[in-house]
Amino acid sequence: LICEMAAFFETSVDVLLGYEWKISTQGNAVDTIKLLKQAKRFDEGAAEAEKALQKYPNRFDVVYQSADLYAMTALETHDKHAMRRALDLFNRACELIAQNTDPSIHETRLRNRIASVYLMLGETDAAVEQLKHYNIEGLNDGQIGFILAEHDRAEESFAFLSEAQRRLMIT
Repeated sequence: LICEMAAFFETSVDVLLGYEWKISTQGNAVDTIKLLKQAKRFDEGAAEAEKALQKYPNRFDVVYQSADLYAMTALETHDKHAMRRALDLFNRACELIAQNTDPSIHETRLRNRIASVYLMLGETDAAVEQLKHYNIEGLNDGQIGFILAEHDRAEESFAFLSEAQRRLMIT
C-alpha cells in the first residue's frame, strides 16, 4: 500500500514516511556543521555535531568544526555549557592536530582559541597562562598585555605591551 501511495503521489517511499537522510560521511558531517554554524542555527548545529562526534570521535575535522560551532554559540548566546564544550573539543582537536590538512590551522591557533574561551568563562589567569605558554615569537604579547591591563595588573602588562610595541617598530 505504501509503495502504491508513493507512486500515486509521484514521490519516494522515504519522503512519504518522512525519512530524511542525514550525515552519512565525515565530509558531509563537517559540511553540515559548517552550514548550520554559518546560518546561526546553533541548536541544530549542536545536535548534528554531537551525532558526528559519536560517529567520528577521532577525526580532526569533525572535532575542530564542532568546537568552532560551540565557540560561536558561546560568543553569541553566552551559554556556559557551550563554552565548556568548546573548551573540551578544542583540547581534543589539539590531540588530533596531526590529521589536520588545512595549513591555516595550527596548534598555536587552537591554543589561542582555548584562551579566548577561558576569557569568555571569566577565567583570566587560565587564558593568560595559555597565551603565555604558546607565545611563539611573542605573537601574543599585545593580547596578553591588554588582558593584564584590563585586570589591574599594570606592571606585568607593561612588559608585554612594551615588547609588542618594540616588535611593531622593527617590522
